[in-house]
Amino acid sequence: MRHLIILILVFFTITGCKKFLEQSPKDFIAPENYYNNATEAYSALLGLYAGFTDNGSGIYGGTVVGGWGVPTDELFATNTNSINSLVFDATHSSINTYWSECFRYVNNCNLFLENIDKPTMDKSTREVYRAEARFLRAYYYFMLTSNFGDVPLKTSSLVNKLVINIPFTPSKDVYNFIISEMTASEQIVNDVDPNQQQPVRISKQVVRGILARVNLYIAGYPLLLTEHYRDAAMWAKKVIDANKNSLNPDYRQIWINVAQDAYDLKESMWEAEFTAPQPPYYRAASWVSQGSPGIACPSTNTVVGYTLDWFKVTYTLAGLYDKDTMDTRKDWNIAPFYYKGNSAWETSRDSLNKTVALQKQKVIDKNPGKCRRKYENVRPATGTSGQNFPILRYADVLLMYAEAQNEVNGPSDEFTTIDILNLVRQRANCVKIYSSTSTDPNFLITDKESFRKAIQDERARELCFEFTRRLDLIRWGIYEQTLLNEGQNFIKNNYQVGFATVYNRVTSKYRLLPIPNSEITLNNLAKQNPGW
Repeated sequence: MRHLIILILVFFTITGCKKFLEQSPKDFIAPENYYNNATEAYSALLGLYAGFTDNGSGIYGGTVVGGWGVPTDELFATNTNSINSLVFDATHSSINTYWSECFRYVNNCNLFLENIDKPTMDKSTREVYRAEARFLRAYYYFMLTSNFGDVPLKTSSLVNKLVINIPFTPSKDVYNFIISEMTASEQIVNDVDPNQQQPVRISKQVVRGILARVNLYIAGYPLLLTEHYRDAAMWAKKVIDANKNSLNPDYRQIWINVAQDAYDLKESMWEAEFTAPQPPYYRAASWVSQGSPGIACPSTNTVVGYTLDWFKVTYTLAGLYDKDTMDTRKDWNIAPFYYKGNSAWETSRDSLNKTVALQKQKVIDKNPGKCRRKYENVRPATGTSGQNFPILRYADVLLMYAEAQNEVNGPSDEFTTIDILNLVRQRANCVKIYSSTSTDPNFLITDKESFRKAIQDERARELCFEFTRRLDLIRWGIYEQTLLNEGQNFIKNNYQVGFATVYNRVTSKYRLLPIPNSEITLNNLAKQNPGW
């Protein structure tokens, strides 16, 4: 990480355009020359959100998310590189980029908080801006500590200062800081009507949902502070009880809306905003861009939109959907076709002359189909996509609530655990639902353990390719065994068995990413994670 830093705020001006951050970022501006009025303060606030998408290398940029989201039991990469084939180390550029980008925006938040009292502006508005900045700083730290463990905790800006030796704060203490900052922010940020606001800036509902997620992570591995399950349930219940969010009745429409920038805050509560892929607008490589999970489409195809054939679904994910053949999420999330030439014609991957056994064997030839470029508004569809990344969906809040309640009180057929889990399934037109009297053993809930497995399965069906899976498996304490089991699926089906080697590389060290070598070299107080 750089320690001689002249860190800046990336400011975006607001235009009348539909996209939230649609204009190219302004030149970097020193704080002493900014914060002269409320307009500049607002522009500075918007700049704090840019770390999610900044120049395609942000937290939710295609390379970082697509790389670190695999391999899991829902997705693997056929374009094996050092990240997605588990042979990377502390020198990898993506590791360094992620670390430095997160800390760059932590510093930007610190700068904002140190300067927000300068402009003459409405007092209540100032406090809302301050609360948003505190939340965003905490969220950047959440992304750091959930991936790296212990990290330096910096709550003041580093501008024109040479700071090299910074001690690492234990992850437990970092999480305590995150919860404290987010809880304080929840009291102040706007309680926005989902019908009126784009899902880019945070609201009370978003803060509550993210607090549920943070508490689930603390309750699970490696910290195992299980008392936080109760807090996770409490925050998720606040979202539910506010009655401002609901499931979109059509699962497919969620993703059509994402492709078309048809914002739906009732379901898609918070999104990382990628900009429209056309001049003169600033272009950030979206997560569904070239090389990121999507349906294979040639570079010459401007009707649908170029997507490389780099990611495939797993045997496990396909098998989960097969437990209920009426689940409409399967053919949406697992694309049974690909594109050829320069047309929207869908070429089936399920040839009629394949036997049932061969169809099952070659299920892993299929791409993830959740985000589909053919629905994008911008035509011709060339270059990078502008689709947003859904950071938090209401379906996730429901599943988090059911999971946390189960860990605290066990399963119940009342509207606390099982019924809420079934709400998500029923939206997908599923016939089979979970209950304590089900005749199908795949959907029979008898105790806390069977419900825990149900949650794990349903999160895969509902949230696949939204890149929560790796950290879910880690917090459940089943990461290594799950990957080893998936490797055996390649061998058992005797198809593409070389990918078993990738899965078999997993060890406990991969629960955390390595601290970048640049940080280890410069910071005498830095410590490398176990195994790296």
